[in-house]
Amino acid sequence: MRKTTAAVLIGAGAGLVLAWLLRSRFGAMFDASAEIVVEDDGGQARVTFVTPYVTVKTNKHVRWMVINRSTHEVGIALAGWQDLNHRPAPPAVDPDPDDPEHPPQNGLSRPVPAGKRRPIRGRARAPQGGSFEEQVKYSVYLGSDLAVDPIVKLIL
Repeated sequence: MRKTTAAVLIGAGAGLVLAWLLRSRFGAMFDASAEIVVEDDGGQARVTFVTPYVTVKTNKHVRWMVINRSTHEVGIALAGWQDLNHRPAPPAVDPDPDDPEHPPQNGLSRPVPAGKRRPIRGRARAPQGGSFEEQVKYSVYLGSDLAVDPIVKLIL
């Protein structure tokens, strides 16, 4: 075997190993993304920003990045799914059970320590009505309290 052929094969093998090790990072580049920001407000945690809706495409992943800028650990949950006409819709995603983050994701909720970022990630369901994609809204709960309601688009 020639030296150049051996070098190419070794380099290709190393590239495949690296790609395999970083596969979750590569996959995250193709996720639909959304953001939820929590900040301090008068000594209490408060949701200050939420991406208003997500787009559902069959078997694609959706990733909400919860950014906790408050000084309190918070629990964030997604519920109350609706289409853009305010009609109830099934949850946009099924929770991803393979999420390695700590503390672990429980369904479509997750505790987020003070000053940390954690994802809530799921695999999208098939869009309703036979379309290629569907946009859905959702409510965000901070602990057991409703923090953002998609109908009024008001942060409580």
